[in-house]
Amino acid sequence: MGNAPRTTATARMAYQLPEEKYWALQQARDHLLLLARLTELCTTADGEEVLLSRPALADCFQRLAGELDDIVRGTWWPGE
Repeated sequence: MGNAPRTTATARMAYQLPEEKYWALQQARDHLLLLARLTELCTTADGEEVLLSRPALADCFQRLAGELDDIVRGTWWPGE
């Protein structure tokens, strides 16, 4: 039963995401990847360590949380 082909009815039973929310989700992903790179131990060309302050990180994560919340609110289940 788990390998049964999906019918049109079952294929539509998924959360729906408007295109603009899809692009916002991709941007949030890219922002998270950027934050991951920035928080890795890294140095500049002259050997100085690059650091992000806690308030700067908190601001980035709060902004991302707001963006993701907006995306989640923009999704719906078919029939709602």
